[in-house]
Amino acid sequence: MRRRGPFIAIAVAAIALVTVGLGASRGEVPHKGEESCFSDLASTREMCEQGAHFGDCMTVTDDFADACEAGCMTTYCPDYAPLPPHDADPIWRAPCEDLKGARFWRETHAAETQCDIKFKMPRSREETLALREAWDACFKADVEQRCPALVGTDWHARMLSALGQ
Repeated sequence: MRRRGPFIAIAVAAIALVTVGLGASRGEVPHKGEESCFSDLASTREMCEQGAHFGDCMTVTDDFADACEAGCMTTYCPDYAPLPPHDADPIWRAPCEDLKGARFWRETHAAETQCDIKFKMPRSREETLALREAWDACFKADVEQRCPALVGTDWHARMLSALGQ
């Protein structure tokens, strides 16, 4: 019996350490940004899917879903792209002004993030109207700075239509 004592003590200590270690990670926010591309690509992909609750492509219409999802993935995972021959897929070749291309959606997602940070969105409903107008102006200017080909076009109205609005 005496020989089992140290083994039992070691086993109990190991279980305690594992339990404490697992408990320490409970409640953490999942990785965001490039880290999640390496640690949890499936969660990033899920967040970018059409219809994902509060995802970047939550309300996008079917016609633009693939492009939006691809743009979302490249927003969070800049090096993400399917293995060759991805050049054959028009989603990856489309210029920034093409709503059927990943680049358009990547630029709009990036602009949205920048303006959210600038205006610390979301805010209370009382502040919403005035801030929404300022946020919209920020968003449009940022997108057009990222893609000058959009300046003077109806891209924003087309994007809202693609988002089902």
